[in-house]
Amino acid sequence: MPRLGAVALAFAPLILIATYKSGKIIEIRQMKEKSSSDEASTISFQAVSNIRTVASLCLERKFVSKCCAALAQSHKKALAHSHLLGLTYGFSNAVMPIAGGIVISYGTTLIRDENMDYKTLFIILDGVLFSMMMIGNTLALSPNYHKAKVAGCRILNILDKKPAIVNSPGVGLQITNCQGSIIYDKTEFHYPTRPEVQVIKGLTFGIEPSLHIGICGPSGSGKSTCIQLILRYYDPTLGRVHRLEDTWSKIYWMKQTSGH
Repeated sequence: MPRLGAVALAFAPLILIATYKSGKIIEIRQMKEKSSSDEASTISFQAVSNIRTVASLCLERKFVSKCCAALAQSHKKALAHSHLLGLTYGFSNAVMPIAGGIVISYGTTLIRDENMDYKTLFIILDGVLFSMMMIGNTLALSPNYHKAKVAGCRILNILDKKPAIVNSPGVGLQITNCQGSIIYDKTEFHYPTRPEVQVIKGLTFGIEPSLHIGICGPSGSGKSTCIQLILRYYDPTLGRVHRLEDTWSKIYWMKQTSGH
């Protein structure tokens, strides 16, 4: 048994390193494939999201060519490293079967010649070789475990967060007499994820019932945000928006009765 254990322990560092490297190779390959395909994904997304403009200008072939060129570049990079990655990955996966075969072969020799108990063979095989393989997998996945732990905490924080605007059918008061006037009173707003960008600053004007107005401005000037504030998708950072409902009215009902 000591001799068989010594043979198994001789392969333990190789199995540990090979298993760890195998996991890291898979992770690195996935990261490279993701980064190389980001450009092609961006081109495809732009073409699909603006498909009417692309079709009206007859630019379909141009976007297809750009996407194919981006994919060809990533494919070329993958081919340049595929042989080295394949050899390394193959070696890391071959160490465990080779070590197991040698240990089993030597163990059967000891069973035949020295009447060693066959249970000892499997104890050493599982206790040394497979334990090293599990430790290597654990070490390779330990960074991902930390990332998963942080992501789980963020998800729980989001689930525990109570929204300032409750959009539920049974919450609030339903107004029966609605005038429909809207007043922006020194309204200021920035999106929660972009506090450094002031979308609306000091907006003050009123919209009376049956009055038709148009809001004009360049992209990003806050036209859609003005409508979102009326429907209480967001609340103003400063100032107020006097709508057809007060703070405690049914937002769900208000959105149903508003045309937008």
